[in-house]
Amino acid sequence: MRRAIAVSALAGLALALAVGNAPAMILSLGAETLVQAGGVDLQVSGYSVPCLADWNGDGLADLLVGEGGGTLAGTVHVFLNVGTAGAPAFAGSSHLQAAGQDLSVPGEGCLGAFPRVVFWNADLLPDLLVGSANGTVTLYLNEGAPGSPLLGAGQLLQVGTPGSKVAIDVGMRATPIHKDWNADGRRDLVAGALDGKLHLFLNTGTDSAPDFLAESFAQGAAGDLLVPSGRSSPDLADLNEDGRLDLLTGNTNGEILFYANIGSAAAPLFGDPLRVPAAEVPIDYAGTPRTRPFLCDWTGDGWLDLLIGLGDGKVHLLQGAPTDVAVLPPAARLGLPWPNPANPRLSVELAVEQPGTYAVRVLAPDGRALAALFAGSAAPGILRLDWDGRDGAGRPAPSGLYLIALSGESCGARKCLLLR
Repeated sequence: MRRAIAVSALAGLALALAVGNAPAMILSLGAETLVQAGGVDLQVSGYSVPCLADWNGDGLADLLVGEGGGTLAGTVHVFLNVGTAGAPAFAGSSHLQAAGQDLSVPGEGCLGAFPRVVFWNADLLPDLLVGSANGTVTLYLNEGAPGSPLLGAGQLLQVGTPGSKVAIDVGMRATPIHKDWNADGRRDLVAGALDGKLHLFLNTGTDSAPDFLAESFAQGAAGDLLVPSGRSSPDLADLNEDGRLDLLTGNTNGEILFYANIGSAAAPLFGDPLRVPAAEVPIDYAGTPRTRPFLCDWTGDGWLDLLIGLGDGKVHLLQGAPTDVAVLPPAARLGLPWPNPANPRLSVELAVEQPGTYAVRVLAPDGRALAALFAGSAAPGILRLDWDGRDGAGRPAPSGLYLIALSGESCGARKCLLLR
């Protein structure tokens, strides 16, 4: 018997997995392909770690791939997207530069550089967070301009009380992400490690000036969460559309594991892991290849896709797709923004089918809310919403790709390109 569920425009749709009374995991992955560059399978040295983000501000998602391990230092390749938003294509790569030379972090064993594009401060320029094999995490701030990234010298992230801060060190094999762990509006630092735990550094500062006072650990039903076989490599997303962040992680043994959040948005608690399938077969690469997953929307079709880095130096792509699930008509939907690209003003229509409470916001590339276009109750009808290209403080937003996001009784999003 099929189950009817509401669809989010930013998530895949599938009745794939269930954990106890938790909603099903909404992620349906097809057969694997290998990402190519210049017509051949993309290949880096050592262990690959992929990350998809618009690095050069042209509205197209680029591919950053960490490499290294063993005797190789950790470096990062940048593959600029020379295709389209719906069909990414890559011709070649260059090494990412920091402070005028090739970015390099200590590499050993099964990890070189673990890169994640972040928006660390309030300048809306893409910065870079890099985890290292020695357990440390380095932040590279973008000192360039919109469309022209220029990374400065790296700085080790620190934890501790004022005057007593020390470098963050998760032991070995740091795999960091920068997301709002506890739904307080401030992004935190979450790092996997060789020990299989999720090391938490909750942000006690502000969203644009993070400050970490102490280390804690993600919790499972029996205490500290431990990813089987170790080398946790996390990503976080609401994978069952219950309003709480769930955990997707790689491990030493080549699996991808799903942990449903059975706690709350403010206090995550995770149930037992389930192996994520692709083409209806649980993902389990041969040997101990160290899976490093990255959730993304590869083709901009609204379905979640998965990039995986491994010890083979390649980038594995598992594209998401809808499955045979009955879908409820949305209570409200967003129209297409116009003009698009905007320079700088745009409008979008909210078509309300069922009365309810809705919010429409402009989101930055990392998911932060820039501006509120609507928040409150709405009766059936058409609402025209306008954005003047500024953030909530009245500052002009830089050129780039943004999301107009609908939440509340219905969910959805539209992409828009701001050009100045």
